[in-house]
Amino acid sequence: MRKTVILITNELRMIFRSRSIWIFFLLLPLTLVFFTGVFNINKSLYVLRLGIVNEDNTFLGIFFIRYATSMIKEENIYVFKTREEAEKQLRNLDGYFVIPRGFANDLLFQKPSKLIFIPNPNALQSGIAIYQVLSNVLNEFKALPVIADPDFMKNVTVDPNYEAPEIVVEGVEGDRFNFKEYLFPLILALSLLLTTGIGLSWSIHEDRRTEIVDFLMLANTKAFQFLFSKIVSFLIVGTFEFLFFLLFGLLFGYEGLTDVFENVLLFLVLTLVFIAMSTFLASLTKTSRGSQFIVTGTSIALILVSGIIIPKSMFPEWLRKFVEYFPITALLSEIQKISLIPGDSVTIIGLLISNSILTIGFVFLSVTAFRYRSDSLSAM
Repeated sequence: MRKTVILITNELRMIFRSRSIWIFFLLLPLTLVFFTGVFNINKSLYVLRLGIVNEDNTFLGIFFIRYATSMIKEENIYVFKTREEAEKQLRNLDGYFVIPRGFANDLLFQKPSKLIFIPNPNALQSGIAIYQVLSNVLNEFKALPVIADPDFMKNVTVDPNYEAPEIVVEGVEGDRFNFKEYLFPLILALSLLLTTGIGLSWSIHEDRRTEIVDFLMLANTKAFQFLFSKIVSFLIVGTFEFLFFLLFGLLFGYEGLTDVFENVLLFLVLTLVFIAMSTFLASLTKTSRGSQFIVTGTSIALILVSGIIIPKSMFPEWLRKFVEYFPITALLSEIQKISLIPGDSVTIIGLLISNSILTIGFVFLSVTAFRYRSDSLSAM
């Protein structure tokens, strides 16, 4: 029993000896509680906002969409004259429906009919929910309840082979707009961030503990060479992990991975910039335990503020702007988007450039912090 107590005491002493641990314990709960408060600013869980563009110019089309979206407050349904007007307001909506020309005629004469849905790229979670709920409603739709007279409706017969109206998500092929496709990039990104970040921080401090660093110093190995070797090594590890995810994802039918080149490029840059950031964080800490706590906390914070779990439309304006312009969170958000909706090549190139610059900055800071630490590496 005494030995067990000694072991526990020593372990706790090793964990809490670093000031970075205390910073982690203070900042992570503060961040999470802060976000909890931010999401409840309006004193309501979440209110969906939908737009409608009635290109069919019929009352029946508006009536139908109002019927289908009856679970949404009437004041949160906005009617626009053109797509251009709706597109300008898309940032403030969860999406908008387009009632195409001829929709009412097709509906009345029981012909195949379609509604077009354009989701807000920054609120894909709610967009998917809207799409799936309304698709289920329409699949059960067998007769348009225009007539309120029950006696009249008793005499109405509907063709059992009647095809219910279909919702088509603009720019998305097939049945790709679903939570399975949405969650896969999140799981992959989180796995890459935690595996490479925690592994790299452990590796750096393990080399310190086993005095490998001392031998490297005697061999005149520079700090940049040491850190660069770590970055490249774990970039290769992350690439292997991504390829295995890619393989199993394709085997299980994840359509968001069909553009392999684009996915490889974006995830490669994401892994690289996060490894560089983890190297910098590891260079600031004295122990592997402290380093891993800091890296883990940073990973969780980045995932949270990126908007890939919680819609950015719920963020206050200042936080939304930060998320959209900070390279790492913007890259995470774009990776999430292209899993469902084809990406804009200009946006993707810009994100690749900005994250490459950020990577170089983290490497420079890592070398600077690592070189001037008061330990065995200070002479490197």
